Amino acid sequence: MTPSSVLDHPNTEQGLFLTAGINRRNAHGTLVRLPSGASAARKLTELLSHDPDDGIPHEGWWSLNQWRNDHRRKQGWCGASGIALDVDYHDAGGIHSAPPARTRELTGNIIHQTPRGLRVVLVFDRVERSRDKMKAAMRGAAAIVEEDLDAQGLLAVFPKAFSPHAGYAVDTSASFDLARLFWAPTTIVDGALRSDPLVLIRDEPFTVAELAVRAGAWRR
Repeated sequence: MTPSSVLDHPNTEQGLFLTAGINRRNAHGTLVRLPSGASAARKLTELLSHDPDDGIPHEGWWSLNQWRNDHRRKQGWCGASGIALDVDYHDAGGIHSAPPARTRELTGNIIHQTPRGLRVVLVFDRVERSRDKMKAAMRGAAAIVEEDLDAQGLLAVFPKAFSPHAGYAVDTSASFDLARLFWAPTTIVDGALRSDPLVLIRDEPFTVAELAVRAGAWRR
């Protein structure tokens, strides 16, 4: 991983990236370059697939967002290479809990299990620097993934609904947060080891436009 050298010039055109850090209290990360095109998702999968033999980091985190001076905060957001959706599993009572089974048939580039749900990653074809376009793309991506879940009968229907049942739902507070960190698939958090294999499900990147056009379908 090489430190960022261009973060004080957030509007400078540059390639895709990953921001990585250690420790939840450490708001500063390191910018890691990704190749453009179809190889970006594959390289990201490789970078996030940490080999336990190299040592397991304590509270390793990552993001596809970029911030001025590598300082993770909403007001410092200056671009993104993609979207990571936090997809929570809820039991029939609406309680966030461990999922009973895995699902892989979702729109995205990369997917991996989390202790209480799934992480779905969509990689862009180029860096997006407009907050408005980014927010629209986030809503569109969430709508597409929940449509996939609904088609499989895996979308959570909460107790207030007429016929509640267990399933998955996008956590908007995490997924739409421009300063959010996500735990590395292999790391130690609160004393517990996480080791969740990543699955590359699509090489081709997404355009912000194709995701943003679906923003109107997001109703929550």
